[in-house]
Amino acid sequence: MSVRGSHLTAQRAVESSLQEKRLQPTLEKDCVLTIISCPYAQMGCKEEVKRGDAGHHLESKMSLHLDLACFKLYCTEHQLQNTQMELYDTKENTRKLEKKLEETTRKLEEKFEETTRKLLEKVTALENRIMQGLEEHKWKISGFSEILRQAKSREKTILDSAPFYTRKFGYKFKIRLYPDGESNGESTHLSIYFILMKGEYDATLPWPFKENVTFTLIDQQEDENDKKNIVTGFLSFPKNSNNRSAWNAKPVIDENIGRGFSRFVSHNELSERRFILDDTIIVLVKFASPERCSSKAQAHASS
Repeated sequence: MSVRGSHLTAQRAVESSLQEKRLQPTLEKDCVLTIISCPYAQMGCKEEVKRGDAGHHLESKMSLHLDLACFKLYCTEHQLQNTQMELYDTKENTRKLEKKLEETTRKLEEKFEETTRKLLEKVTALENRIMQGLEEHKWKISGFSEILRQAKSREKTILDSAPFYTRKFGYKFKIRLYPDGESNGESTHLSIYFILMKGEYDATLPWPFKENVTFTLIDQQEDENDKKNIVTGFLSFPKNSNNRSAWNAKPVIDENIGRGFSRFVSHNELSERRFILDDTIIVLVKFASPERCSSKAQAHASS
């Protein structure tokens, strides 16, 4: 064979090989003898058949394929239910965590408020001890708008002062305020009460308590001449009276019942003058013995 003939033979062989490669996918796709997986393989059918027998396989195994499809659907629904349950659990856990966070935040806020209140009480008590030789005591109530709001919503209807002493080695007492009133002053007035408490010096003091008590709500006008304080009080032991009331008897428990005024000052009066300044009101409590009041009255009469 000539060199030219050998060259042509080799060229034909290469072209034939290339042609076979081009035809191979078409043959595999269209050839009835090609082994293929069952169209329901994803449903679970494991059989492999010739392409030409696929139709027969589908007809003969219709019941199997239907069962497999139903089972697959069941598994899918089950997975969906599990996913939904997991999602629900996640939402529920998130809700619980949010609720727990809110509760923790609320408790921390309450704890902070309680700690702040106790610190203020300690400061006030210290101030009271320093000033316990005086016969006039000042109770400064800040944040009054919130205090009144809580009282009107019945969240907190009572506000107690820190304990005072009437004087050095004197009677221990506190002041109780109902910001939204009580009894016949409810919802319209501030109610105020004087409450005797068990004190350090009770054993050395005369009983019952006989000092006269005066409450003063300070008008915080800058002009001293324009101030119109609200002043009211009561006699602890009126003349010619030997009545021993529970409020002024020697305390046998932590504190006695109170005595005071359910209609101390109306809410309308609070806003008419500057009784509230910088969201703060100031209450003064003053004591005087009946003998001193009598002496002052006699001196005034003789003059």
